Amino acid sequence: MDAIPLESEEREWLLERSAELIAAIGWQRFVQAPLVLPNERSFPDPWTPDARGVRRLALRLLAYADLGQLDVSVEVFGSSRPSRHDPGGTLQVAAWFAGIDRGVCKFGCARDQLHDAIGVVAAMAHEVAHAFRRFHRLEVDDHALEERLTDLTTIALGFGVLTTNAALRHRSSFIVAGDILGGHKWSRNQLGYLPPAAMSYTLALWWFARGNDGSGRRAIGQALELNQRGWFRAALGTLARQHGDLSGALGLPASSRWPKPRDVGAIVVAERPDSPELLDEGDEAEDEDDDEVVFRLRRRVPWEQPAKFKLATIVLLGGWLAAAIDRQTAWGIIATMVTGFAVLGAARWNDRCSHLGCNHPLELDDEVCPGCERLIAGTIAEQSERIDAEHRWALSRHPK
Repeated sequence: MDAIPLESEEREWLLERSAELIAAIGWQRFVQAPLVLPNERSFPDPWTPDARGVRRLALRLLAYADLGQLDVSVEVFGSSRPSRHDPGGTLQVAAWFAGIDRGVCKFGCARDQLHDAIGVVAAMAHEVAHAFRRFHRLEVDDHALEERLTDLTTIALGFGVLTTNAALRHRSSFIVAGDILGGHKWSRNQLGYLPPAAMSYTLALWWFARGNDGSGRRAIGQALELNQRGWFRAALGTLARQHGDLSGALGLPASSRWPKPRDVGAIVVAERPDSPELLDEGDEAEDEDDDEVVFRLRRRVPWEQPAKFKLATIVLLGGWLAAAIDRQTAWGIIATMVTGFAVLGAARWNDRCSHLGCNHPLELDDEVCPGCERLIAGTIAEQSERIDAEHRWALSRHPK
């Protein structure tokens, strides 16, 4: 994409509202907000499609928003049982925020959304931004304007990649009936209130104003959906040409005064016990939702030095034996040496439990991890694949 699809008036509105938000929350919070990405470093907790999973997620997002002192209650609502905050059953949202009562944030999540882990993360990021605005008394009376300002707040808090992606998600897949490939399916989902181009521009504004660091810029681009990635990069180019330095427009002091951004991996999330008062699964809850699984993390690792020396000894003895048997040609020696050094150069498999707190070695016939005693639900090659694998496992257990 060559240009960001926004009129100059729209870009100016986003810049002005961002400046007002920075003035309200303090420039230090703006420059210190952690970059939260949809990866294991930002979300190390295992995802479970239930109230406990939503609560763990909300507590983590609150900690990232510098509201770790607050606790969380979660209600999971569905069509057969309306929310206590919407007795008429007219609520048609993915998630909601219903206020803060004696230090406890009240959140709700639609049951039919729980198997879209990425969508739940984005929806809860938006609702945590509502909690942030309530806690700091930033809300405005105009509901439509408040929702757009909440979208901007998600970006200021570091959640911008999550909510910008959710502003427009395209998915395509094959439809399979039994063993027969039946066709193709395409879906388009939208969350949030600002259009995806406006979210992409504001995300670029946030990153550009904070220094436009190259490694972070690449990480953001790689994490964004295809359309948003193009708009984000185009917006950075527009900002570089038209502004150069946004500090004055946003009310930021000289960068020499800035504290370092908070490292998302170093933010401690307080352990808080679950209780019936804080969790409401609704009438459709099932005990099996609490099951946690792990995966076989399979990696190729090189032979250790002692093993190499042993193999080298075997190769030399094999070569000597081949020469003794076939004195007229050296082909036996050559074949043995080639085979031996191929074995030396090869890697071996090393299987371990994917759970971050376990990492126990696994044997090929293990169905349950001997370390953490969790069911082994499959095999992955990298830790970064764990969240998607857990999502697929949950979806297979509870298909829509």
